[in-house]
Amino acid sequence: PGHLQQLEELHCKEIEQLEEQIPAARRYAAQEYDRILEMVKFEKRELGKQLLSELDSVVSSSLAFPLFSTRFILLGPLDSKSPSQQLMLGYDRWDRQRVAVRIFPGQLFPLDTTLHETTGGGVLKVLEVVYHQNKTYVVVEAVEESLEQFLRRAFEDKPAGYRLGEDLAANVFFQLADTIATLHQNDILHRDLRPSTVYVTRSNVDEGEIEVKLFHVGLRAALKGTEPPEFNTIFASPEVVLCHMTYQSDVFS
Repeated sequence: PGHLQQLEELHCKEIEQLEEQIPAARRYAAQEYDRILEMVKFEKRELGKQLLSELDSVVSSSLAFPLFSTRFILLGPLDSKSPSQQLMLGYDRWDRQRVAVRIFPGQLFPLDTTLHETTGGGVLKVLEVVYHQNKTYVVVEAVEESLEQFLRRAFEDKPAGYRLGEDLAANVFFQLADTIATLHQNDILHRDLRPSTVYVTRSNVDEGEIEVKLFHVGLRAALKGTEPPEFNTIFASPEVVLCHMTYQSDVFS
């Protein structure tokens, strides 16, 4: 009997010791779980970086345009029929949506990326500005087409003398006049206002609805002296052809 009692007491002590060790064991298990979870997350991030790098290599080797950003890619010209078209089609791989891209030689500064808000939406919203290999890529919101494309498409297969609705034309003119007036109030000239530089972001011809916007990043043109003309088109004012810029140049166009 005495031997059995000693065994029972020893068993009780072992149980007490185990019960005391349970909290520490739980803490250790929780710490190990957190550590393993962090390792898994780290490996997933590293694998993601590796896959993205390999994808970029494949994309850059298959695309005809430079891979200037990990987020945006160039797809092609907005209008292949217009050699003077400045915007290109792009794609946002993060948000999976279309964008537009304007490419400038060299590095531009300073840029005003708030003109979308300043003009009440009359200027295309700038999403990102990327400097890559001595070029500046300005990524803006998606556009449907240029006003030149819209007009060309509207008059295709139409009889001679066909005219767009006067309400539609007035709507476009009012939007452009309002945006240009706001730019002038902020000492900014557009200098190249023509159908191929006006962009349609939303349209419904049957309902007479259309939304047009301009591309501008706030590069201010000096009103003193002369400077070489940027474009020589039928929309350019006489003073532009004579290398002299004024606010009236935009009004003429």
